[in-house]
Order: sequence, then C-alpha cells, then structure tokens
Amino acid sequence: MSTETRPRLSRDLPGTPAAPPVRIVHLGVGNFHRAHQAWYTAHAADADAWGIAAFTGRRPDVADALAPQDGLYTLITRSAEGDAYEVVGSLAEVHPAADHERFLGHLARPEVAVVTITVTERGYVLDRDGHLDAGDEVVRSDVAALREDPRAAVISMPARLVGGLLARRAAGAGTITLLSCDNLPDNGAVTASVVTELTRLVDDTLPGWVEEHVDFATSMVDRITPATTDEDRRLVAETQGYVDAEPVPTEPFHEWVVSGRFPAGRPAWETAGVTLVDDVTPFEQRKLWLLNGSHSLLAYAASIRGHATIDEAVADPLCRAWVEQLWDEACRHLTLPADALTEYRRALLERFGNPRVRHLLAQIAADGSTKLGVRILPVLRAERSAGRVPTGCATTLAAWVLHLRGAGAPVRDAGAGPAREAAAAEDLRTAVVGVLDVLAPGLGDDAPLVDAVLTQAEELRPTPTPAPTADDRVWLDPARAPRERALALVAAMTLEQKIAQLHGAMATGVDLYALTAAAPENGGDPDLVGEPVEVVRHVDEIDELGIPRFRITNGPVGVGLGDGTPSPAATSLPMTIGLAAGFDLELARRYGDLIGSETATLGQHVLEGPGVCLHRTIVSGRNFEYFSEDPYLTGAMAVAVARAIQDHGVIAMAKHFVLNDQEHERFRTSVEVEERVLRELYLLPFEMLVKDAGIAAVMSAYNRIRGVFASEYRHTLTEVLRHDWGFEGYVQSDFWSARSAVASLNAGLDHEMPDSKWFDERTVKRALAETAVEIETVDRALVRRFTPMFRLGQFERPYAPGAIDAVGHGAAAREIGAQIAVLLKNDGAVLPLDPHVGSIVIIGQSTFVDEACLGGGGSSKVIPLYTVPPLEGLRDVLDDLGSSAEVTRITVADDLSDLERARTAATAADAVVIMAGLVATEGWDQPDAHLMHDQDRMITELLGLNPRTVVVLKDGNPVLMPWVDRAPAVLEVWNQGAEDGHVVADLLLGVVNPSGKVPTTYPRSADDTLHAGRPERYPGTDEGDGYPVIRYSEGLEMGYRWFQAQGIEPLFGFGHGLSYTTFVLDDVVVDTADAGRQPMVVTARVTNTGTVAGAEVVQVYLGVPVEGEPPKRLVGFGKVHLAAGASAAVTITVDPAATHHPFGVWDDGHRAFVVVPGEYTVFVGTSAADTPHRTPVRVG
Repeated sequence: MSTETRPRLSRDLPGTPAAPPVRIVHLGVGNFHRAHQAWYTAHAADADAWGIAAFTGRRPDVADALAPQDGLYTLITRSAEGDAYEVVGSLAEVHPAADHERFLGHLARPEVAVVTITVTERGYVLDRDGHLDAGDEVVRSDVAALREDPRAAVISMPARLVGGLLARRAAGAGTITLLSCDNLPDNGAVTASVVTELTRLVDDTLPGWVEEHVDFATSMVDRITPATTDEDRRLVAETQGYVDAEPVPTEPFHEWVVSGRFPAGRPAWETAGVTLVDDVTPFEQRKLWLLNGSHSLLAYAASIRGHATIDEAVADPLCRAWVEQLWDEACRHLTLPADALTEYRRALLERFGNPRVRHLLAQIAADGSTKLGVRILPVLRAERSAGRVPTGCATTLAAWVLHLRGAGAPVRDAGAGPAREAAAAEDLRTAVVGVLDVLAPGLGDDAPLVDAVLTQAEELRPTPTPAPTADDRVWLDPARAPRERALALVAAMTLEQKIAQLHGAMATGVDLYALTAAAPENGGDPDLVGEPVEVVRHVDEIDELGIPRFRITNGPVGVGLGDGTPSPAATSLPMTIGLAAGFDLELARRYGDLIGSETATLGQHVLEGPGVCLHRTIVSGRNFEYFSEDPYLTGAMAVAVARAIQDHGVIAMAKHFVLNDQEHERFRTSVEVEERVLRELYLLPFEMLVKDAGIAAVMSAYNRIRGVFASEYRHTLTEVLRHDWGFEGYVQSDFWSARSAVASLNAGLDHEMPDSKWFDERTVKRALAETAVEIETVDRALVRRFTPMFRLGQFERPYAPGAIDAVGHGAAAREIGAQIAVLLKNDGAVLPLDPHVGSIVIIGQSTFVDEACLGGGGSSKVIPLYTVPPLEGLRDVLDDLGSSAEVTRITVADDLSDLERARTAATAADAVVIMAGLVATEGWDQPDAHLMHDQDRMITELLGLNPRTVVVLKDGNPVLMPWVDRAPAVLEVWNQGAEDGHVVADLLLGVVNPSGKVPTTYPRSADDTLHAGRPERYPGTDEGDGYPVIRYSEGLEMGYRWFQAQGIEPLFGFGHGLSYTTFVLDDVVVDTADAGRQPMVVTARVTNTGTVAGAEVVQVYLGVPVEGEPPKRLVGFGKVHLAAGASAAVTITVDPAATHHPFGVWDDGHRAFVVVPGEYTVFVGTSAADTPHRTPVRVG
C-alpha cells in the first residue's frame, strides 16, 4: 500500500493507549511476538506498568513501520464470524537491531526485569548436538568484537544477549530473566546453554555473574499468525479509519505456558490467561509434535498436492489422514491426559480449518532443516525405539525430500545447502538416504525407515490423474485445491475436448482486417460494420465434464459487449482516463466494484479489463480505455479496480499486453523499444497487476513487438510475465489477434478468441503429430485457465442472470463522475454558477448537448440501462436547489451553418455553457489533437459574447485549445456515461467541488509533442519489411517526463487541477532513514483555506540521479477531503520494495531493477510542476 490519505496510527489519535514505562526488552519483534507476548502483556491486570522496548532481527522493516506509529499496531483476530480489530499499546518503543547502544542502555536499567526472545530456531546458532556453534563465522566475529569492546555492535542473538548482560553487570542493575518464546524443546535451557557457552568465550568472569543474576525461564507459545498483506492494511484503513503500516492478522486461539522464577518481577500475565507451571515440557511437546509437526507435514506434502494454505490443505481428506496418522504416532509419547490430547486435536482441526486466517504453506515451509529436528525427529526416534516405523513421520520426511528436489512450496532455507545437495541425486533412494543423514547422522542407515520414506515419496510424487468415471469427477469437489482440480480435469479430457476448450465458439470466417479497412469510422467493430456480425463471446460447455459455458464480456469502462444477443445492458460509467483523474484508490475500488457486481449479476465469467497501456500520444483512439501517461498512477488505480472485480468471483483481464499504445495500423505495426524503457514504463502497470492484484488473466495485443506479433512473443508472454513476475493465470488473445498456432502456443498464448482460426482441431492435431507442439503445452494452457475458474468458484455458480440495480448503481456512477472532473481554468471565479441566475443556455453540437456523452466506440461500448441528457440533468439539479432559472439548449450543426443562432442566444443569456468534446474509438487514432467538426471555431466565435461563459469539455483524450486564453473557465468532465447530465450540473452549480487532476498532459501546441516532426516515433515508417515500425526513441521521456526533460511548458500539466476553494500544503517531513532500502514516509499537512469543502491531492515525485532518467517520476499520492477551514495530515509511504520500483532503474546486466547509490531528490506538491517542497535524500 503505497499511498494513504487517512491519518497514520499513533498515540496522538483519540482513544489510543498511552505508552507504559519500559520494563521488558524484546529481541526479534515480528508478527508472532505482537500477536502473542505483546498482546498478553497488554491484557495483564498491571499492563500500564509494563512497557516493551522491542528490537528487530537483522531486517529493520518492522521498526521502520512501527516507530512512526509510536509502537502501536492493530491486531486483526480472524474467526469464522468475521474480523475483530484491536489497537495494542504494549510496545512503548520499537528499534532496529542496529540501534545496539539503545539496547545496551535498556539492559543497564534496574527497572528492566525481563528480556523476551522470538528469533526462530535458527537464531540460536546451534550445532548438530544442540550446543552453540562456536565455529559459525558470525559467532566468531561477535566473540572477537566483544573481547575487544564489551559495547561493540554484534549480530547474533546469543552475542546480543551477552553484550546486554555485560552492560547490566557494569551498571550494577541486578537480576533479570531471559524468557525464550521460540519453538524449541526446553527453550529456557537452550538459551542458558548458548548464553553461558558464549560468555566463557568472551569473559571468563561473566559465567559466575550470570549464574547468580540471570533466570532462564522456559515457555510454550501457541497462536497461528500469518504474514501481513496489503489487503490487511487496506481493511484496517477502510474499517478503522486510520493507516497502519504493519497490522497483525491472527486467529482467536492463544496459549502461553510459562515456567520461571522472575526474580526482578514480571507482569501479572496469569490475569491475561497465561498458565504458570513448574514444568513446561508436556505442553511444549504437545505443541511441537502436534501443531508444529503437522504444520511441517502440510507445508511440504499439501503444497505438492497443489494447496496454498493450511485451511485448503486440511480440507483435503488425504492430507487430513496424514495429519491424523502423525498425531496418533506422537500421542503415544505425550504425557498429558488422553482426554486433554483429544480435545487439543479437535481444537487444532478447527483452527487449521479457519479460512479467514489463510496461513500460507510457503511461509511455514521455510527453514525445514532446523524445524524438522525438533518437530519430527523426537517422535520418529521414540517410535523406532518402540519397534515401529511411523508412517506419518515418513510421509513428512518424504515430502521434505521432494520439496528439496523442487516440488511444492519454494525452498527458503539458509541452512538447507547440504540437504539440497543430497536431494539432487538422480536416484531417489540415494537422495532419501543422503537427506536423512544430513538431518541426523546415521539416520540413512535405517533401512526400514528409508523404505517407508520411499513408499510415501512415490505416493506423493505428482502423477497424472486417471480419467474418472462419470460418478467420480473429482475436479468438481470444491474442497480440493484449485490447481489440483484443474490438473484432474485436464487429465480426464479427450484430445478433442481439450482442443475445443482452447478457443471461442464463434464460427471461423470473419475477416476483421478487411472489415476494419472497409470501415475505419467504425473502428473495426464487427457489430457496427455493414451487415451486423454476431460476435460470439463464449467457450462452449462440456456437460459430461461439468465444464460450464465460459462467458466473456468486454470492458473496461463498464460491462461492454458480452455473451448473448443482444448484449446485455449495464451501467454506462465514466471513461477510464477520467477515473485516473480522480487520483483516488478508493474511488477506483468503487468503480471496479460496480463493474464486478454487474458482470456477476449478468452471469458473465470474465471482464476484459482493466486496460493499462499508456497515453504515449494524445491522439490514440483507445486512450479513453486507459488511465494515464504515468505508469505508477495507471498501475495503482488498475490494481484497485482489478481487485474489486475479482472480489465478485469474476476474472479480471489486463490488456493489451503490450505496447498497444496506438490504434493506427494496430494489426501491422511493430514497436521498437529499449528493454529499460519497456520495463520502467510500459510493462510496469502490468507487473503491478500481476503482483499486487493477483490478476487472473492477461490479453495479448494486436501489434508486433520487435518484429514479432505480441501473441507470439515469448519474451513478454513467458520470460517476463511468468518467469520474472510469477504470473499463474492465462493469456487470451485479443479478438482475432492470434496469428498462428505453433508459435503462439509455444510462446505462452493459452486461449484464442473469439473463434478457432488457428487453435482448431485439425491444426493442433497436426502440430502435435509433428511435435511442433507438445501435449504438455496444450495441457498447460488449459490448466492455466481452469485454475482461476476454480479459484473464483465459477464451476459451482449456476447461470442465473439477474437484474442490475439501475438506480443504486446510477447514483454511484454519479458520485464517481463528480469526483473525477478537472477544473482546468477558472478566471474571476466564474464557477460555480449561481443557481438563481436568470437564464442559462447550453450550446454545442448534438453529440455533446442532445444526449448523454457515453464515451468511446468499439468493443468496449456499453449499452446503457438509461441516460441523463444535459438539459434534463441541469433542470433536475436546479429544481433540487429551488431555482427557477430558465434553461435552454441550442444545438449547433456539425458544419456550423447555424452558428449565428447560437451567438444570439449566448448574448441574451445570463450564463452560457458551451459543451464540446471528442468521442474517440477503438481501431483508429484521431488525425490530430483538435476537436473535430470545427468545434474550435465554434468555441472561438462564442467566447467574448458573454462574460459568464464556461467551456465544458467532454473528452476521452486531452485536446488542443487554441481558444483557451479567451475562455474564463474550462471544466474537463470527460465522457461521463449515463449520468452525464446530472454530473455536469452538480459541478457547474457547485453542488460538488471539482477535485480531479490532469492524468495526461495537455500540450499548448502539436509542435510540443514527442512525435512532432518525428514520424519514426509516430505513426511509424516502413523500414523495408512493408509494415510501419514505430520507434520509442524518446526513451523514458514520455508524458510529463518529456515536457520537463525538454523544458517545454505545457498548457495544463500532469497533476494540475483547480478547486472552488484554496489549499495550503505545509509541514512537509520526509523520513529519509536508510532511504532506498526501507520504506520512506512522507508526511504533510493540508489546510482548506477557502470557504467551501473540497479535496486536494498530495503528490510525491522522485528525482533519480541516473543517466537517462527524467527529472521526476511520480512515486506516491494521497487525496484528502476537507471541510472549509479544516486541516489534516497526509501520510504517503514510498516503499523501495514495492512493485512499481519507486527507487529502481532497470539494469540489463542484472536483469532486474536496481537501486543506484547517489543523491536523490524528493519533491512534494500538488502537481508535477508545482512541487515547492524538496528534500535531498542520500541513497547508499
């Protein structure tokens, strides 16, 4: 979450707890500590006397996030009934590990009584025998440093503790308790062992002091705590009204069993539910062997079966059987009462099955080389001593071996080097023996165990699912993992069924290219050319397999042409370029929510949108479908839209991949672009959609890329999309954009629409017979499409189209439309108009004054449920305001033959509203950036006749305005859709204050554009192959970056937008600590200094000191709504690790984004040109 407009969580917010005095120090602050020990401390009866000073591990991320929040964070407790939110205040301070002096200072204070520890098993730096690994390079370095200087900064946890104890002894601060909260058997004794052993290496006088002054307490901890996601952050912001950079999701269950003397005191933890005992061991073994052991089993075995989370895994009957088997083996060696163990197992299954927690198997799978030794080996050894070969343990070990060999969850285990090397053996038996020996020397000599592990490995190894009978269609079982279901379905299909699912159901024979050439004015839309062509927008069902008819509708500006004749009607929304002008992620989410809701209501499975090509030129016919010239604004808004669409069980499809930034000769053009430019600009929004939205589908473009058709270009379809970004969905062709079968399938195109011109049965079978395409490639394409269908519940959803709430959705469209208008100019405060003015005349050509301006043409056109024309809309709003003003309309002919009548009306009226604009269309670009049908002359001749004249632009593109100096006020409302009349009236009369910002620069002259006098840049030139080649030779200087790099002042620059009120932006603070590596927090105060409510957008730009980079790039924004006279703080977090790479530049050598050391500049303001607040930032 890179931008926020709500207040940041801190102790300044009303109702938040005060910081208690520090009496506990914690090492290794992360999600678990905050869900567990910090929560218990906050709930103790004496919580106000026990604050925690928390220190991170090696990564300072949590400190960077929590320090600005005064240590506060939100605990999200997820149960089947819903989420509960709680602000936890026990962390009085949060510091990075590098702040070692502060750590020593706390340990030297007598009032600090307890040090708690959660650094994971690996943090104790143990050797195979369970002692301190004194030969470890880090430990050796720490010992040498402490010998030389007791206050030296050290790295390992044992050395940090020893350094703290040295400081405590020197200060005479008295006794203290060290309390381990990690999943280690007898963790107190382990802590005592590593600390004592290290003290002997550092100072031979220290062990005696430690024995007298330090209590090593033991504990068992239990609470499932997943990693924090951006969705968690979004939910907190939406439901609680503040920004929390690091909330913690967790489950309702929690347990803490503690044994220790605590000579210096402790919180009254027992009042919060802590169990105090003399011996933790029985509870510890129960938790390690049952909960943690089964977690490890599922992390490896269930991920191999295609599951992603614990709840998915435990719903799989086979996985659950494995878990029960492991539990049976473990319970034979646990000493707690049998009925208590039975109840604990029941509770575990309930916890594991909680779908709200979504504990990722990949997260649990990390560090298996350390975890299995304490989770599985004790049970295994006990069973072998009893003469049994434990199947549950063998299954876990078999799954781990396969995991090390590349199956299931990715390997993230710094200590697994030897085990991975052993697992790489070609022969599986050799691999098993080698891995077991690495886990425990001599274990590989246990022949019965090796045989059992091999047996379980064979059962686990992914194999093709045999074709089931009609009564055994396992893929229809929603309890199974989506990918597992997809694999099973594809395995059950005949070749003919597979091929039938590779393409749309339309009969082949339509020649889109000829239709486009014959009727460019219709944008090549077959539904509008000559005799109407019925475009079939579905894939046929296969009833015997339970495959539903797969219905696909167009987007992205509402539910466009969909499956069915006639295409279903829907709410006609404002154009995407207008949505981008809102600079508001919540607005984008609402927009996507409307589209997703209506798509689902109409029974459609896919919405072809959002479109995220960039506005490289302002004459592109499809700019109305795309967001902006800026890749970050485009990506951020698109992510919000796509997430909201898919929340309705609808597949969102990012388009058009990639470089379809112009419509001119789109079927033939080839784009030449440097890789750096491609990555930093044109691919970036797609990357954000893949990584941040989990987009389920991508649509390939018509154009060529570097001479290869986009639907055949493996570099983008596979190497970038899948290898670099990890995309797991499917790629569909734009309609008729596929140009081959073999090249397209092999490059990564998975689905042809709308017919089978290339992916037909004859062609595919021949390609298979000639081994030009492998059957695995066909299967892969189908699995990629079926998996998101299963994930989104589309196989379970019957086709039952319903009625759209036209009134409710229309009201929402009206609210959205009013928030995106841009007040470009308002000399003399002509706007808003006085609703009680005597008479208002609306003047313009028919498209803009007679009917609602619905927007661009082509396949994305929405058939509206209703429309509100300008005259009716203005009269409605005037009536609502109690006005008796007279409103008339003068429609000017396209040839301006009756312009004199309009001049007369303009002179006589009390106020004049000139409505002009541009309706672009798919398939062709505008000949230039002027308004069509001589509207520039119409406006010029009407201006000056009446001082109270407003020009309202209804565009899908920025336009040239040769008349702008004569216009008192210019309001850009875009192509508004159904609610055009009401929205424009709301804005003109001040019912709503305009708050939009320019998403794409308006040039003063065509000569100022990047392609002026450069045909090779646009529209392209024939370089000898017969087709146009467009060279993006401007590099990164596109959009506002072009104007700023070239020193050209635009007419209205990126981010510009006026208001009916005024704002002051001050108190700007940029937290530059460890810039370029850790999140940079920008805070500013915005004050509404005017007399009416309004909204302002704070914009953050970054100057990157690398050759070829433009002066500024947008890296964050936040919109804030303020009443007159009100102020609010805006916090914008710029995370270097974010998917838009705010600090990064593409490096071809590393094939990655890199952050280059140097002097960066942070610009804060309200437009790309207006950034008065500048902060230099040193990176590296």
